[in-house]
Amino acid sequence: KAVHWYQRAVDILPHALDFQNKYGSCLLALQNTADAKRTFLFILNENPKYASAHTNLGFIYMQEGNNAMAYDHLTKALLYTPDNKQALINMAVWYHTNTRDAEAKKTLQRLLKKYPDNEQAKAMLADLL
Repeated sequence: KAVHWYQRAVDILPHALDFQNKYGSCLLALQNTADAKRTFLFILNENPKYASAHTNLGFIYMQEGNNAMAYDHLTKALLYTPDNKQALINMAVWYHTNTRDAEAKKTLQRLLKKYPDNEQAKAMLADLL
Protein backbone atom coordinates (compact mmCIF):
# COMPACT_ATOMS: atom_id res chain seq x y z
CA LYS A 1 0.00 0.00 0.00
CA ALA A 2 2.90 2.37 0.70
CA VAL A 3 4.06 2.42 -2.90
CA HIS A 4 0.89 4.27 -3.93
CA TRP A 5 1.48 7.02 -1.38
CA TYR A 6 5.16 7.36 -2.24
CA GLN A 7 4.20 7.56 -5.92
CA ARG A 8 1.85 10.45 -5.10
CA ALA A 9 4.53 12.15 -3.03
CA VAL A 10 7.12 11.98 -5.83
CA ASP A 11 4.53 13.17 -8.35
CA ILE A 12 3.92 16.24 -6.19
CA LEU A 13 7.55 16.78 -5.11
CA PRO A 14 9.78 15.05 -7.66
CA HIS A 15 12.96 16.60 -6.26
CA ALA A 16 12.32 15.43 -2.68
CA LEU A 17 14.99 12.76 -2.85
CA ASP A 18 14.09 11.11 0.45
CA PHE A 19 10.61 10.41 -0.95
CA GLN A 20 12.18 9.18 -4.18
CA ASN A 21 14.43 6.85 -2.18
CA LYS A 22 11.50 5.44 -0.19
CA TYR A 23 9.55 5.01 -3.41
CA GLY A 24 12.47 3.21 -5.05
CA SER A 25 12.87 0.97 -2.00
CA CYS A 26 9.17 0.04 -2.15
CA LEU A 27 9.49 -0.74 -5.85
CA LEU A 28 12.51 -2.91 -5.12
CA ALA A 29 10.65 -4.75 -2.35
CA LEU A 30 7.85 -5.41 -4.86
CA GLN A 31 10.47 -6.76 -7.29
CA ASN A 32 9.82 -3.96 -9.76
CA THR A 33 13.54 -3.71 -10.39
CA ALA A 34 13.41 -1.71 -13.62
CA ASP A 35 11.40 1.15 -12.09
CA ALA A 36 13.43 0.99 -8.87
CA LYS A 37 16.64 1.28 -10.88
CA ARG A 38 15.27 4.29 -12.79
CA THR A 39 14.30 5.91 -9.51
CA PHE A 40 17.73 5.43 -7.92
CA LEU A 41 19.45 6.67 -11.08
CA PHE A 42 17.22 9.78 -10.98
CA ILE A 43 18.27 10.38 -7.37
CA LEU A 44 21.96 10.12 -8.29
CA ASN A 45 21.44 12.45 -11.22
CA GLU A 46 20.09 14.99 -8.74
CA ASN A 47 22.65 14.22 -6.01
CA PRO A 48 25.61 12.00 -6.95
CA LYS A 49 26.53 11.60 -3.26
CA TYR A 50 23.21 10.10 -2.13
CA ALA A 51 24.61 7.02 -0.42
CA SER A 52 21.38 5.07 -0.04
CA ALA A 53 20.74 5.21 -3.79
CA HIS A 54 24.27 3.89 -4.36
CA THR A 55 23.62 1.07 -1.87
CA ASN A 56 20.38 0.10 -3.58
CA LEU A 57 21.85 0.29 -7.06
CA GLY A 58 24.78 -1.84 -5.91
CA PHE A 59 22.29 -4.44 -4.73
CA ILE A 60 20.35 -4.32 -8.02
CA TYR A 61 23.53 -4.68 -10.06
CA MET A 62 24.62 -7.64 -7.92
CA GLN A 63 21.27 -9.28 -8.61
CA GLU A 64 21.77 -8.66 -12.32
CA GLY A 65 25.28 -10.12 -12.21
CA ASN A 66 26.93 -6.83 -13.14
CA ASN A 67 29.81 -7.07 -10.66
CA ALA A 68 31.70 -4.00 -11.88
CA MET A 69 28.72 -1.67 -11.46
CA ALA A 70 27.76 -3.28 -8.15
CA TYR A 71 31.26 -2.74 -6.76
CA ASP A 72 31.37 0.83 -8.06
CA HIS A 73 28.11 1.79 -6.37
CA LEU A 74 28.84 0.00 -3.11
CA THR A 75 32.25 1.63 -2.94
CA LYS A 76 30.66 5.05 -3.43
CA ALA A 77 28.01 4.32 -0.80
CA LEU A 78 30.74 3.50 1.72
CA LEU A 79 32.77 6.54 0.70
CA TYR A 80 29.84 8.83 1.53
CA THR A 81 28.57 6.90 4.59
CA PRO A 82 31.35 4.61 5.87
CA ASP A 83 29.22 3.09 8.64
CA ASN A 84 26.15 2.30 6.51
CA LYS A 85 25.00 -1.13 7.71
CA GLN A 86 23.32 -2.22 4.50
CA ALA A 87 26.18 -1.02 2.30
CA LEU A 88 28.66 -2.94 4.47
CA ILE A 89 26.56 -6.10 4.33
CA ASN A 90 26.12 -5.78 0.57
CA MET A 91 29.85 -5.22 0.13
CA ALA A 92 30.61 -8.31 2.23
CA VAL A 93 28.24 -10.31 0.01
CA TRP A 94 29.95 -8.87 -3.07
CA TYR A 95 33.37 -9.88 -1.75
CA HIS A 96 32.18 -13.39 -0.89
CA THR A 97 30.47 -13.85 -4.26
CA ASN A 98 33.71 -12.82 -5.95
CA THR A 99 35.80 -15.28 -3.87
CA ARG A 100 37.40 -12.57 -1.79
CA ASP A 101 36.49 -14.02 1.61
CA ALA A 102 39.32 -12.30 3.49
CA GLU A 103 37.89 -8.92 2.49
CA ALA A 104 34.36 -10.11 3.28
CA LYS A 105 35.50 -11.06 6.80
CA LYS A 106 37.24 -7.72 7.26
CA THR A 107 34.12 -5.85 6.13
CA LEU A 108 31.88 -7.82 8.51
CA GLN A 109 34.31 -7.29 11.39
CA ARG A 110 34.26 -3.55 10.64
CA LEU A 111 30.46 -3.63 10.72
CA LEU A 112 30.43 -5.53 14.02
CA LYS A 113 32.80 -3.03 15.63
CA LYS A 114 30.24 -0.31 14.98
CA TYR A 115 27.11 -2.48 15.41
CA PRO A 116 28.06 -5.36 17.75
CA ASP A 117 24.48 -6.68 17.98
CA ASN A 118 23.95 -7.06 14.23
CA GLU A 119 22.78 -10.66 13.95
CA GLN A 120 22.98 -10.78 10.16
CA ALA A 121 26.66 -9.79 10.20
CA LYS A 122 27.38 -12.30 12.98
CA ALA A 123 25.75 -15.10 11.01
CA MET A 124 27.54 -14.17 7.80
CA LEU A 125 30.89 -14.01 9.59
CA ALA A 126 30.29 -17.40 11.23
CA ASP A 127 29.61 -18.89 7.79
CA LEU A 128 32.93 -17.53 6.53
CA LEU A 129 34.99 -18.89 9.41
